[in-house]
Amino acid sequence: MTKATRISPHDVLEKAEKQFGMVPNLLREMSVSPAAALVYLNGQAAMENATLTDVEQQAVQYMVSFQNDCKYCMAAHAANLRTMGHSRDELGQVKAGGPFRDPRLQDLADLAHSLMERKGRLSDAELAKYEKKGITREQIIEVIALISLKTLSNYVNHISHTEIDERFRD
Repeated sequence: MTKATRISPHDVLEKAEKQFGMVPNLLREMSVSPAAALVYLNGQAAMENATLTDVEQQAVQYMVSFQNDCKYCMAAHAANLRTMGHSRDELGQVKAGGPFRDPRLQDLADLAHSLMERKGRLSDAELAKYEKKGITREQIIEVIALISLKTLSNYVNHISHTEIDERFRD
């Protein structure tokens, strides 16, 4: 198997600009490894094919970032959720351990929390509980994919001390 031509950090930043309409500071940091940046960019692009809605994906990513104590990603996903109609007060309550006002978003956040806490090892009864709440097996796996993408970005932010973009600040 031959190795493909390596993509440059500049090419990664151009791809980020096209995908997000800006180059988030996270991608500037992540572009040190174009391969890792592509995992993130391509993974986020792939999630456009998910059955989880945009707001559901943002809520899951917000919760994962909260669990991983990633201030950068919490700010980014909070900004996205605010554009989708969620108030600063609601997001502050979630950050303080309270629920999302939408029970479906809370169920997905609880699922993400359980998966992270148990390292993916949910019992058949726990899986059945979420499926009974209307979260399909496909969506459970999509939540796992989001956990993976957010863990990558959260950890990069932790080691890079990424500055929060102006666009994401309260």
